[in-house]
Amino acid sequence: MTTQSFRGSLTIPQFDPIIAFGYMGDYIANVSNGSHEFFAWGDNRNTVTDFLFPNGRNDPDVFFATH
Repeated sequence: MTTQSFRGSLTIPQFDPIIAFGYMGDYIANVSNGSHEFFAWGDNRNTVTDFLFPNGRNDPDVFFATH
C-alpha cells in the first residue's frame, strides 16, 4: 500500500522510555468491509528534530490507507 521506503529507527537512547526501551510499536492491521480494504502500519519515514536529537531521528508513526 506504500511506495515509500524507510529506515529502521535507532531507539537507544529511547525517546519515550515510559513505554519501553528499544521499542518501535506494532501498529499493523488489515480489515475489509466487503467492498474496501483498510490497512494500518507503522513506519519511520518522517523525521523529527528535538533537543535530544538535534541532527534529527526517524520518527515511528502510524499510517493508514484504503483500497
